[in-house]
Amino acid sequence: MDGGATVSLEQLLTYAFVDQNNIGLIGHSMGGTYIANAALAHPNNVKAIMPWGSGSFLDMMKKHKSEEFTFNVGYINAKSDEMVLFATHLKDTTQILTQDFLKSFFGTSEDIVPGKVYGAYASKNARVIYTPSTSHIGNIISSESIGDLLAYFEAAIPTGTSLTPTDQIWRWKEFFSILGIISLLCFAISLGFVLLDGKGFSSLIVKDTKPSVKMSKMIRWIGIAILIVIPMLTLYKIGLPLTTIKASKFFPMNWGNYFAWLSAINACIICGLFILWHFTYGKKHGGNWQSYGFPSREIAIGKKGKQIGKVIGFGIAVIFAIYVIVNICYALFNVDFRIWIGALKPISSTRLTYIWGYLLMFYFSFGVLNMVSISFADLSTDNKTKGEVAKQYLRGWLIAAGGFTLILAIYYIGLGMKHYPPFFYGYGPFPNGHPNSLVFSMKQVVNVPLFTFASFTNTAFYRKTKNIYVGWFVAALFVAMATVTGNAFTY
Repeated sequence: MDGGATVSLEQLLTYAFVDQNNIGLIGHSMGGTYIANAALAHPNNVKAIMPWGSGSFLDMMKKHKSEEFTFNVGYINAKSDEMVLFATHLKDTTQILTQDFLKSFFGTSEDIVPGKVYGAYASKNARVIYTPSTSHIGNIISSESIGDLLAYFEAAIPTGTSLTPTDQIWRWKEFFSILGIISLLCFAISLGFVLLDGKGFSSLIVKDTKPSVKMSKMIRWIGIAILIVIPMLTLYKIGLPLTTIKASKFFPMNWGNYFAWLSAINACIICGLFILWHFTYGKKHGGNWQSYGFPSREIAIGKKGKQIGKVIGFGIAVIFAIYVIVNICYALFNVDFRIWIGALKPISSTRLTYIWGYLLMFYFSFGVLNMVSISFADLSTDNKTKGEVAKQYLRGWLIAAGGFTLILAIYYIGLGMKHYPPFFYGYGPFPNGHPNSLVFSMKQVVNVPLFTFASFTNTAFYRKTKNIYVGWFVAALFVAMATVTGNAFTY
């Protein structure tokens, strides 16, 4: 139960430049237990540990005597850490400070005072807890939380630095990481346009005038609102049961599986509503295959299926180019393209072989989503003004990522105000709140940039080609690649 922490520590101890008896370990979430077990395995080498928002480490403090930890122990207990609330079944993380197990571990009979050192750093029996105002994954982008961590280690393992815990420059790294994602998006769209203007893929551009469904602003925005709400309604009620589906050789990643299946189920719901809308409204106002983005069979397939091959080739060329950049940057600089916990990670040949099941699921999902977006985002219209073009991108983004963004905003605003998760649904063995419902909320941080990227590329390529298949395959392939690179194997 150490997640490889002990092996990593033992590897460090083989290096001559490592101070063998002056090592500090940091572990976030379950990592708090991992580093504690690694430290217990090598107590003579470790001088201080800092479990960071680790509910599992709280369980360790209940089961172990403080004397067993012959090194300094710090703990960050954020005021809105929802995973700590789940682990302790308390209504407020600050209630931990009054718990007998923590008092016993800290060697006092009084309530624990945040920031106060119990014991002594020099004797390697210091115990201290910090309570920054942030959430579980908010810890890693919180100046207060990071400052507490720095202050603790400077006291536990002094370096003599003149820098203070508030001298933090990681914000610049986050800024340029976000800038990198935006640049990657601009590169993908620009490369796509260059390819489409060349001889190889220019036939994918539909030159015929595309009709559009004539609908009022009210109908359009009611439709967009419904499309925003659907993923919000299904996230927990349908998503939680989906986590019980066992991983298989075709779908080997539990978290990727629930995401893929939930996307497909949402697509079925949206498709059913769209068909109903078509027969009650759309068909009467110009709705047909062409207005929904589908070119004629001859244009779509071409002679001997060549157009289908070109669509696939175009999508592979764009996404392959993206991942060449991602892999090179990781190989040269050991960095990835990320926003907070959402990252585009490098692809390996081994992982690539597991893409097929997820690609099929997302191909269906984005086919429905693109068809609906073309109609309700009004992408068929050849708008020329910058304002109208911006509205097309905005409406397309709302349809693809609006629901994830809204539920993320509601979740973290509510969590920050009440210090308790607003969405904490029970299921199965946890009727009073299943941990996956909290993970679902946190994972929206990943889904928002993922679907934003897919939405913008889809809008750009449809505006360029008026051919639904182009952006459809690019979006599906991109999300499938991100899924197999960003999730752990469980089969």
